[in-house]
Amino acid sequence: MVFEHLSEGKFFKIPKIPFNDHVLYDDVYTSKEGTSPENSLTGSFFFIEKTDVPEGKLPAYIADETGIVVRGTVNLEDETGKKVTLKAGDTFFIHRGSQVAWSSDDYAVCFKAGNRAKFDMNEDPHKN
Repeated sequence: MVFEHLSEGKFFKIPKIPFNDHVLYDDVYTSKEGTSPENSLTGSFFFIEKTDVPEGKLPAYIADETGIVVRGTVNLEDETGKKVTLKAGDTFFIHRGSQVAWSSDDYAVCFKAGNRAKFDMNEDPHKN
């Protein structure tokens, strides 16, 4: 397989995850089976619904992740209290071990990629 692609329609088919009420999330690309963890890459779409309340206790990220806001706006706040509001076209990088809360004043559609394996949609990938 040389490459994979998805149409924009995939944005409208993102499933809701059971461990977070305001986030829809789907791993859409992942390295081939048998790829070593240090060489793996997973790309994901996610949609954040409007919410004033970010998550409670923040889990530590298990891998570096980078992404771009495709539509809407997203608010990020880390464990140090640093806050930023990103809009369509803005990018982010979250370092492994960071604790980041996500929220939105309207909604956000994002694409992100990280060095981790595909995860089970019923289990939080960032839980400790």
